[in-house]
Amino acid sequence: MSQTDLTLAQQLRITPTDLQERMRAFDIEQKDLDLLASFQSVVAGELDTIAQEVFDHLGQFDDFQNTIGDRHSMNLVREAVKAYIMDLFGGYCDESYVNAKLRIGLAYQRMGVGPKLILAAVNSLTGVLERLCQQRGPALLGSEAAMSLQQSARKAIQFDVHLLFEGFSSGLESAVKRADLKVMDYTLRLEEEVKLRTQSLHRLTQHDSLTGLLNRKAFLDHLHHEIKRSKDQKSSLCLATLDLNQFKKINDQRGHLAGDEALAYVGKVLSENIRETDIAVRQGGDEFAIIFPNTEIEVAKEVCQRLHKVFGEAIGNPLTLSMGVAQCGPRSFATVQELIQKADELMYCAKRAGIPDGGIRAIYGCPNLRAI
Repeated sequence: MSQTDLTLAQQLRITPTDLQERMRAFDIEQKDLDLLASFQSVVAGELDTIAQEVFDHLGQFDDFQNTIGDRHSMNLVREAVKAYIMDLFGGYCDESYVNAKLRIGLAYQRMGVGPKLILAAVNSLTGVLERLCQQRGPALLGSEAAMSLQQSARKAIQFDVHLLFEGFSSGLESAVKRADLKVMDYTLRLEEEVKLRTQSLHRLTQHDSLTGLLNRKAFLDHLHHEIKRSKDQKSSLCLATLDLNQFKKINDQRGHLAGDEALAYVGKVLSENIRETDIAVRQGGDEFAIIFPNTEIEVAKEVCQRLHKVFGEAIGNPLTLSMGVAQCGPRSFATVQELIQKADELMYCAKRAGIPDGGIRAIYGCPNLRAI
C-alpha cells in the first residue's frame, strides 16, 4: 500500500486507541464535546464577526499579508477558519476530525505560515470565543455551565493545536526529505559531472590533441610502469620508435596543414593496426613510439612490418616510416632512458640506410648488455 492510500492519521499511526489516550491527556471527555455542541448555534450566528476579529489581529503582522498574497487566497483562508470554528463546536472528535486538523497544519506548512502566525491566530481565537461564552453563555446555559463551556473550548483548542503542529511537522519532515533527495540527486549529478570533467581533463593532459595518441609524458609513465611489470613477471618488453621520412619536405612543399594531416593519418593507422595490448604514443613532432608489453622481438617486428604495408599513398604523398625496435627482458632489464636510446639508435640506423620503405632495425637484448 502506497503512502497516498493512507490518511494523515494512518501515516502518523494515530489509531482510535491512541486518539482516546490523547483526549485523556488533554482532559477532554464526552461532556466537553456535548457542551461545545450546545453552543454551536450561537457561534454560527457570530461566525463572520469572530473570523473578522481574528483576521484583524493577524493583519498587524507583515508576514501574514505577504504569506496570503491576494484577496482570493484571503477569502479561502477565511472560509477555512470559519469551517474550523464550526468543527470545534461540532460535538465530535473522531478520525475525520483528527485528519481535518492534521491537514490544516500540513496546509499551513506548505503555504509558509510559520508557528508565530499560527499561535497568534490561536491566541486571538481563544480570546474572542471566551468573550462570546461570557456574553452569551449564561443566558443560554446558565452561569456554571458557561464557565465549563469556556474551559471545554480552551481544552479543545489546545488539543487541536497539538494536532495542527503534528501535521505541520509532518509536512516539514516531508519537505526536508524531498530537499535531501534533491540535494542527493544534485550531488550525484555533480559528482558524475566532476568525474566526466576529470576524465576529460586527464585525457587532455595524457593525449596528443592532433593524433589522439598518448603524449610524451604519458609515454614515459607507461614505459616506466611496463618495465617494472616485466621485471615482476620476468617477461619480455619491446619498444619501437618511429620517425616519418622526409616529413620536412611535406611541410615545405604543401604547408603545415598538410603536415598536420599526415601526422593525424599516422595516428589513425597506429591506433587501428596495433594490438589491444600495445600502446601507441606521439613523442613530439614527427616522432612516434609503440610499447609492446609481454612481447618478444620477432612478434614486435611482425606488427611493425604490418604497419609498413598499411602506409602507402596518403594525402597525396607516400608516407614511410623508419623504425627501430629494442627488447629488454626476460632476464635483464634496461632503464626507461636506456631502452628509448637503443630504439632511437636503431631507428636512425634504419633511416641512414636509405631503404626505400624506411626499413626496420631490431636488436634482441638489453641496451646495457651485449646481444644475447
